[in-house]
Amino acid sequence: MSLLHSIQRQFSHDAWAKARLAEAVHQLTDAEFARDLGPGLGSVRAKFCHTVDAEHLWHQRIVEGISASERPNDSRHGTREDFLHWYEQVQARKQALVNGLTEDRLRANVSYKNLGGKAFTQPLYELLQHVALHAAYHRGQVAACLRALGKQPPATDYIDWSRENPA
Repeated sequence: MSLLHSIQRQFSHDAWAKARLAEAVHQLTDAEFARDLGPGLGSVRAKFCHTVDAEHLWHQRIVEGISASERPNDSRHGTREDFLHWYEQVQARKQALVNGLTEDRLRANVSYKNLGGKAFTQPLYELLQHVALHAAYHRGQVAACLRALGKQPPATDYIDWSRENPA
């Protein structure tokens, strides 16, 4: 399997998994979405928003050459609908990036600065793998928040997706 095909599958899985979480969020009340569930959990809003915001920041670095100097406020979305609108915008931009990838582009270096202003240069595929792994980590946290609210989180495991989408 080529690097391009592997990255495309990772992001296809990620889109599928996030869509399932977005549907779960849609089923919550705004109060449940924003409820602070205590230390180590936070809220569904904070965890899911952090993931989407990180993807937005990486998109800006990769596509636009913009390196933000501060992280957005994870609690700025007052309603589920406001957040889900933001999520859909970021997903569309991310999908456009993935759709335009080539093997050469994946291996090309991207220069950026982290939130602290420190400069880095790395191959695009490493940045995209980070984005996918970061999203998986926080999907687990969103699932934990849903459980703490007494909800059954959707299955988002790669194996479930891969059974529906064989290579």
